[in-house]
Formats: sequence, structure tokens, C-alpha cells
Amino acid sequence: FATNVAGLKNLLTALENTSKLPEAIVVLSTIKVYGRDAGMLLDEETPTTATDAYGQSKAQAEDVARAWGTRTGCR
Repeated sequence: FATNVAGLKNLLTALENTSKLPEAIVVLSTIKVYGRDAGMLLDEETPTTATDAYGQSKAQAEDVARAWGTRTGCR
């Protein structure tokens, strides 16, 4: 969780301390947030059901990024 969640929070905080926020950020994730090792058709509406710590940390990082984007207006 230290890298995926706390590291992302640190990055987003640093972005807020700049003179201009970017228009968008890209957060890379993993299929593990869906509790899977291999793909099927997934999209942003597919519920997350992470079954291991790695997937859970990436899902939490996605939540942090989504909330930050909503709050700041950054996509």
C-alpha cells in the first residue's frame, strides 16, 4: 500500500502545490482489482473485487485518484 496508495497521494498533493494542475492524469492499474488473473470484457463499470493485497492496494489507489479528480476537476 505504501507505493500504490501513499505514493499516489504524495504525487497528487505535489500536483496541487504547483501553479497549474494538469488537465488529466493517467493512473495505471491491474486486472487484479477485479479479482482475476486473466481478462474478460471489463470496463469502468465492472465492480472491483480484489482478492489479494496487491489488487486491493491498486483498487484503493484508483479510488484515491477518482476522488482527487472529482475534487480538483482534473480528469
